[in-house]
Amino acid sequence: MKDEQTIDCLTFEACLPDDSVWSQDGDLMVPGGRAIAAVLIELFKEAGVNVEPAEQQEYYAWLIPVESDGLRLEFYLHDLHPWLLICESQGRWYQLQKKRQKLKVLYERVLTELKERLQSDSRFSDVRAGSRETLL
Repeated sequence: MKDEQTIDCLTFEACLPDDSVWSQDGDLMVPGGRAIAAVLIELFKEAGVNVEPAEQQEYYAWLIPVESDGLRLEFYLHDLHPWLLICESQGRWYQLQKKRQKLKVLYERVLTELKERLQSDSRFSDVRAGSRETLL
């Protein structure tokens, strides 16, 4: 589904406390971003997007599943500097190819809406939307 013109990620800075959890041995047990994921879920709800609770993805990210226009998107929030939110769609290759244009429009609509909401929230700054190729 990917092409270099598709907006499929956001980067941003956030001034929320670090909520990472580390073991006594210094291993990361819970990635940072749980509080940010909660804010993103609220922003998705405000935008009228169906969203499920965030799920921890091993030690590296938070998954926020959303559904809009009958399509499922998965947002992965990574504790990097700046923060990284990557949008992906799941499905079989041939199914995604048939929905390619609809997914591209949905990616851009949802991420543009989220970008605008983050920019108007004082807890976030330097919010940028683009493709992985342009932002990473």
